[in-house]
Amino acid sequence: MNGMFAGKLRNVFILITLTFLLAGARLYTLWPTFNDSYAESFRIGITPINDGADWVERAQSILEGRKTLYRPLFSAFLTIPIFIFGINLPCLVSLMLLINVAAIILAWYILKEDLHAPFIIVFLALISTWRMSYLGDMMTENLAVTIFIVAFALIIRGLSAKKFHLLACGYLLVGFGQAVRPWDVMTMATISLFPVAYLGFRKKAALLSFILFMYALLGFSFNFTVSQSFSTSDQDKIDRAVYFYGQVCGGRGCNWWIFDREIKDATLRNAKGEVSGGYVANLIYKRAFKELKKNPMNFLNGELNSFIMFLKNIPIVYAGNKIYFPWFLVFLSAFFVIDRLWQRGPAVPDIAPASPDRYFYKRHALFILLYGAGIFLSVLTIGAVGVDRMWLSLEIFSYYLISLTVSIPFPRGRNGAGITAGRDFLIDKRLLALSGGALASGLIILFLAIPFVLQKAYHRYPEIRDAVTSDSIQKALSLREPVVSQEELILDIIRWPEPTFETLNGSWAYWKTVYRPMKALYLDTRQGLYDRKWQFSKWHLMPMDFPRVAFDDRNPIIFPYTDMKKLERFNNRSIVVVGQVIGRKRLFFTHQGFMILARYIGYPDSNGHLQWIAVRDL
Repeated sequence: MNGMFAGKLRNVFILITLTFLLAGARLYTLWPTFNDSYAESFRIGITPINDGADWVERAQSILEGRKTLYRPLFSAFLTIPIFIFGINLPCLVSLMLLINVAAIILAWYILKEDLHAPFIIVFLALISTWRMSYLGDMMTENLAVTIFIVAFALIIRGLSAKKFHLLACGYLLVGFGQAVRPWDVMTMATISLFPVAYLGFRKKAALLSFILFMYALLGFSFNFTVSQSFSTSDQDKIDRAVYFYGQVCGGRGCNWWIFDREIKDATLRNAKGEVSGGYVANLIYKRAFKELKKNPMNFLNGELNSFIMFLKNIPIVYAGNKIYFPWFLVFLSAFFVIDRLWQRGPAVPDIAPASPDRYFYKRHALFILLYGAGIFLSVLTIGAVGVDRMWLSLEIFSYYLISLTVSIPFPRGRNGAGITAGRDFLIDKRLLALSGGALASGLIILFLAIPFVLQKAYHRYPEIRDAVTSDSIQKALSLREPVVSQEELILDIIRWPEPTFETLNGSWAYWKTVYRPMKALYLDTRQGLYDRKWQFSKWHLMPMDFPRVAFDDRNPIIFPYTDMKKLERFNNRSIVVVGQVIGRKRLFFTHQGFMILARYIGYPDSNGHLQWIAVRDL
């Protein structure tokens, strides 16, 4: 024992202190936002909207055995709390908060014996304030931030202690974080060059660089591995292609393809099911390279615009993620005290290396330079419309740089055990394989195996087995007029700028979807649409003489003379909505051109056969 803070008692005290301090700071910051008067881009109170609602919905879809769009890792992770608690938004917010706290505590545990205490204390204090006000959002960024906290802790410890297996595990998590939320994928390549930059152009250095790149690539490959089970990759292929096409055309954005007749025709054929998404993506790349050969200056102009926009956005990024300076001072003081307490115990061995580590700052400075180079190279792959998504990289990069810079005047006051002398890293092949294998296995279990098991055990509502066509609906409801199909409405969306949906005013149409209550909005009599409800911003709903429930703009439906309570029977169930079209002229491609005023709702019985109910009878 070494006083009251020796051994296990000291460890328990530090763990409890960090947990309460970190959780308390987050609750203090978030609590005022947990009311319906608070609104931002992805959350109203504790209700996720827009992309935040989409990720939760995709998790529910995975449990229900449906394929989802886009990157599935975050949604696969959310299947665990949703399976246990349902779509309980306070539980989901609490989970994001707790895993963020756990990541920072784990980062302290990894870094607690680092050679340079001032560097580590400042870094931990900075990441403890990182995006605190955003933890209530159900966004991929929050999980990626948590992963990157642990990744950079491993990298910093690996660089300081010259332990290659820790560095490799950090690289694996960097790749995995990019799979959860891609923003600067080129950093995986540039930071992999660290051994060559540090040790010189030698065979051993080249081999180490290759190993690090493979670890980063292994982490990034989880997106494709999990996608095979839970998502359709066609839309991802098309999205990557259209971003590249827009960049080749001078940085015009992801919707510039609509002015290319050949691409537009292929997209229409894809919507009809005549060709695959892969075919469309390949055609877009083909057209992009043809345009590149014809007008190479357009591509260079797009790249230049991307860099200009990236540099312009840097102040906006940091203004959006304000450092809560009082909390920073609190965490700075707390980690300083905790560091002093830790040094008092017997856990820190008093063993010095054979000679002072003259290359400490060189290793960290080289990594920072390589990571910064990767950020700038990533601008080339993202384009002008995506540079604002790179704030995570800028922030963790700046925290690393600031921490290292302000610590230079301070002496490195303690030494750790097992530090190799000279420049070379300690390379334990067995430990490298075991640590990398264990980490990869844990990620597979958490993000693939457990969601797969939960999917099989989840209670599912019956799916619609009957064929849903315009003719079958017209016959079932005894409608005199023809019914416009959902497929035809989607084709008309792609055909922009013609036709205009005004020509469909009053026509009958149907829309098949899954009713998700968190994506619906109740509007009272004579109440229009609040501007803060951003998920409906593409369609400014007019005041009406009746109460109604409006679905989001991806499911353009209005349920008249009803409320959320009456629609509860359809929660998370497949439905077919039949109603009359309210159309308007679309001013631009992403403009919502129509809504369907629901008259009938079809839902499957226990055998999957459609049963119909009039909305007025709810």
